[in-house]
Amino acid sequence: MVKHMPPLDFTAMHLAGLTLSLVGLFASPAFSASSIQLTWDANPEPDLMGYYVHMGTSQGSYNTTKNPGLTPSYIFQNLPEGSTYYFTVTAYDQSGNISEPAQEVAITLPTQGGNVPPPDTTPPTMTLVGPQNSSPISGTITVSATASDNIGVVGVQFKLNGNNLGPEDTTNPFSSSWNTTAVSDGSYTLSATARDAAGNTTTAAPVNVTVSNTTSPGLTISNLTVASGQAYVVQTSGLQTGGTVYIDRTFSFTTVPSSMQGAASIRTANDDKEATNPAFFSFTVNQPVSVSVAHDVRITPKPSWLSTFTDTGANLVTSDTTLRLFGRSFRAGTITLGGNAGNGYSMYSVIVQPEGGTQADTTPPTITITAPSAGTISSTVSVRASASDNVGVTGVQFRLQGANLGPEDTSSPYRTNWNTTTTPNGSYTLTAIARDAAGNTKTAASVTVTVNNTSTPPPPPADTTPPTVTLTTPSAGTVSGTVTVSASASDNVGVTGVQFRLQGANLGAEDTTNPLSSSWNTTTVSNGSYTLTAIARDAAGNTTTATPVTVTVSNNILPKKYD
Repeated sequence: MVKHMPPLDFTAMHLAGLTLSLVGLFASPAFSASSIQLTWDANPEPDLMGYYVHMGTSQGSYNTTKNPGLTPSYIFQNLPEGSTYYFTVTAYDQSGNISEPAQEVAITLPTQGGNVPPPDTTPPTMTLVGPQNSSPISGTITVSATASDNIGVVGVQFKLNGNNLGPEDTTNPFSSSWNTTAVSDGSYTLSATARDAAGNTTTAAPVNVTVSNTTSPGLTISNLTVASGQAYVVQTSGLQTGGTVYIDRTFSFTTVPSSMQGAASIRTANDDKEATNPAFFSFTVNQPVSVSVAHDVRITPKPSWLSTFTDTGANLVTSDTTLRLFGRSFRAGTITLGGNAGNGYSMYSVIVQPEGGTQADTTPPTITITAPSAGTISSTVSVRASASDNVGVTGVQFRLQGANLGPEDTSSPYRTNWNTTTTPNGSYTLTAIARDAAGNTKTAASVTVTVNNTSTPPPPPADTTPPTVTLTTPSAGTVSGTVTVSASASDNVGVTGVQFRLQGANLGAEDTTNPLSSSWNTTTVSNGSYTLTAIARDAAGNTTTATPVTVTVSNNILPKKYD
């Protein structure tokens, strides 16, 4: 049995994304046995040293362990057919810690001559369907995808900037919820990977989106007062394509004019259709603003107070209707709007922007890694970068192998420390991402370095494989005089010695060198039947006893001569 360490601190070592899957099942034409090929998701930890693959013939019990090193696959060969085998995988790091096992997989090998199904090598097909590429988003959105497979899709894992976004979705329709307020405003990449039961995967073409949850700079909307006493709220997340607004029900915008992107909106209450007061709704702004009223084009006539607004000719388009935009400029202070049209058939939504619009800063920062230079490094090094922006750099996030290296540095000079002794020796890629307040980002040209720290390697995994041993002489039959008892033995690491035995007792000293043998003077025992065997031993203390051989001693006993 494999001994496991206590549960790991998963900040240092984990198998959260490690999934064991069957990728090949085939009969070997040269043997009356079969082979099983296994593969699994690679563990991303930087101090990963390798994997153990465990196999057994009963559930949860494993009597064979193999070490494929850092290769995330292994082939078990020459397995007897007609049996069920159980597999799992663990990972170990340079400190000798062993992860929790992956989910067990059971595979039954058919008998030779039976119908062995060909391996399924056809990957699924998939497409991200929402949100749309290059769209601005805010609040909580649904990321969705369509996927199909020649046999069946097992699950879809959505990803945000290469990291898992929620758990894998195993049921159709495939989707995941993303609360964009949990991240900073800026550009993000969404993708999704579909998986079938054979372990084939397909990653959808990525979709780039811009998160914008920040109200227009400097604008505050306060003192919302409604004649009906209902509660109106300001949606500071900003108006976006794919976003939603509540008027008399929830609308999802499919088209938002570019001049309106990111504008603040005011959400109406849901039972004010009958409110037709001429001075129905007021609010206070701290600077000159442009106010746009979105009114359903299907409802006529419009409220009379809208005659003081200008028809902009622009529309907010939803999946349900089209809302016409009427605009007007106001000074800082209190703004009062009227109620609905006299028939009370509809309500309206209000969009507020600083005077002059919400033209966004679209210029990304510039950034360069200044240290270390490409080459060999060791111990703790300072990773530094220089960055600038037309408005100002908000922060720099350093990255190692694509993963964050320390927290984002929000003040110049931009730097972070990297203790290279926490990673195995080898080649690594450093980069850095600069971000400004508008969410524009720029990634610096990468720098490749080689870590070379002198360290003691972790101990090798325990050897649990016993030797094999066979008695080669004598054969079963009759022996006499002095005979040589010999054996052949082998081991995955090496045979330390072979102890020959006669009737269960040691026959001479243990032989520690090849050829393995011992001399037996049969004249020292009485004629009759005897059992010979041999025990092979390796350095780990694993032993195997050879199949015994029974011989008959027959020595001619001459009579004593008397003078």
